[in-house]
Amino acid sequence: MTDLVHAEVNLSPRSKAKREQIIQAAQTLFLRDGFSRTSMDAIRAKAGVSKPTLYNHFDCKEDLFIGIIEHSLDDISGTWGLISGKPLAVNSREQLRQILSQFGSAAVDHLLAPHTVSLARTLLAETSTFPELGRTFRDRITQRVLTMLSAVLISAHDQGILSIDREMIPAAVRFFTAQFLSYLLIDGLLVGGLSPEPPTPEEVATIVDLYLEMICRGEQ
Repeated sequence: MTDLVHAEVNLSPRSKAKREQIIQAAQTLFLRDGFSRTSMDAIRAKAGVSKPTLYNHFDCKEDLFIGIIEHSLDDISGTWGLISGKPLAVNSREQLRQILSQFGSAAVDHLLAPHTVSLARTLLAETSTFPELGRTFRDRITQRVLTMLSAVLISAHDQGILSIDREMIPAAVRFFTAQFLSYLLIDGLLVGGLSPEPPTPEEVATIVDLYLEMICRGEQ
C-alpha cells in the first residue's frame, strides 16, 4: 500500500489535483454509503478519472480509505514540519509545552471535525468485516502519531527535561494522546447527530500543564 505523505512529494500539480479529486470523491461515497457498499468503480466515476489514474494513486479501497485520513492528518503533523523528516529539537520545558499545546489544539480540532467523527464511525463499523482496514489504520495512522510524539519526548529526555526514564516514553505518549482521543469518544462517537464542542484553549492548556507536571523535572 502507498503512503500518502511520501507519495505526494514528487507529484506534478496536475497529478496532485487528480489525487485530491479521488480523495474527495471517495470520502463523499464512504460517508454516504459506507465502506463495504462503496466500490472502486463508483469512486472512479464520482471522481471523473480513468481506471488507470485511480489505481496509479491508490492500490485498493482500504488504501484509499486510510489515504483520506492521512490527508486530513497532515494539518496536525505539518504544523511541526515533521513530514519533511526534520523533527524539532526540544531545548526547554517551555518549548515542550508549546509543542504539546500546539499538538493538542490541532488534534481536538481534527478529531471533532464532523467528517473525522463520521469516518471514525465508518471505520469502527467496518473493521469486523474488513479487519485489514483496522490493521492498516493502526500501522499507518496511529503509529505515525505515536512515532512523532515519541521523537519529541526523546529529544526532551536527551536534554534532561524529563523526569521519567527513556523506556517509559512509549507509555507516556499513549497517556498523552488518550486525553484528546477521549473527546472523540465521549463527545463525538457517543453523541450522534450533534456537532461536538471542542475543549477551550484553557482546557487544552490545563491538560498539557498537568501532563508536564507528571513527566518533567522542575521548571528549567
